[in-house]
Amino acid sequence: MYDPEPSRAYCEQIGLVFSEEDFKEFSRLAEKHSLSQTQVDFIMLQHAWRIKCLFNPKSYKLRHRILFALHFLNPFAKGV
Repeated sequence: MYDPEPSRAYCEQIGLVFSEEDFKEFSRLAEKHSLSQTQVDFIMLQHAWRIKCLFNPKSYKLRHRILFALHFLNPFAKGV
């Protein structure tokens, strides 16, 4: 099993919630592929940073934010 502490600390540092269950699942997959602790840490840090940017509205221009809102508010997009 891998040490989750580096990933947990990084998530706290950038303001994300660390999921113990998700880390356990990822650890099982990483172990299956014989990844080292260093590789696991690097992958988790990259993933956390992408999630941080993906869900940050400031990452998108105002036009894109409006288009996202229209997409998710449109009942026809959901097949209703």
